[in-house]
Amino acid sequence: MVAVPAQATSPADSLARFDAWFASLIERTRPDVIVAVARGAARFLQLRAMFRGQLSTPVFSHHALPFLDDSAVRGRRVLVFDDSIIYGSTMAEVSNYLTCRGALVLHAAYVANRRSFFGEGQSAPSPFVMLNPKIWKRLSPDDVRRHHASVVQELFHAGLDLNLDFPSICVRVDALRCDEVPYVAHLLASRPAFKDFENVTFPVTKRSEVQRWTALHDDRWTLPADSVDVVSRGHSKTRVTFIPERNELRLTPIVQYRIRRA
Repeated sequence: MVAVPAQATSPADSLARFDAWFASLIERTRPDVIVAVARGAARFLQLRAMFRGQLSTPVFSHHALPFLDDSAVRGRRVLVFDDSIIYGSTMAEVSNYLTCRGALVLHAAYVANRRSFFGEGQSAPSPFVMLNPKIWKRLSPDDVRRHHASVVQELFHAGLDLNLDFPSICVRVDALRCDEVPYVAHLLASRPAFKDFENVTFPVTKRSEVQRWTALHDDRWTLPADSVDVVSRGHSKTRVTFIPERNELRLTPIVQYRIRRA
């Protein structure tokens, strides 16, 4: 296990350290293939390593694995990489899948939650700590959220309302004060399409008064198609970003569907 003690670093310094750490990781592990966990890790690698010409190893999102021929992974050294580990369940699932397909699997993450993954301050660590990933830094839960916020701001040079994967709807109003946001959120939460409206504002954005809320979708949304219903899954949500300084609301639907046969 490779980790360094947590310490205060600026976003730019943290990312500069990632470049050196990741180059060393590739040198030590020498993977034939890199599998990036979910969207975050794939974007992270694209913007830090691939676009800078520092990475020649093939990179795939773990969502693409079922579409790869067995020859792409069987007998190969496959590095499963995530930008952050919270509990480790997704990395373990990807690792087991690759192992079943004959890959020699290695694990790494830039940061990991010291409480939920390593069990610091708790009775036991995550059962997935046995993956023994190479880690740059262990962070507290709050510092993991700050890390995510800092990465977004530094990588994209934009506010935390930016989302590359899902389109956003921008709504401008005549006036929006910061103290009015909870009331507007209450009005949105009263709509039948939404449930469990929750404030998920990153600590780093509180100074700018930007607030981010998440509303889960009602599971009753359906799209009938002959004998098959396409049904909204329970994790479908809309991210609502309030930007009082610009008198703006930005709604980003993040919808997941499943097929329910009649």
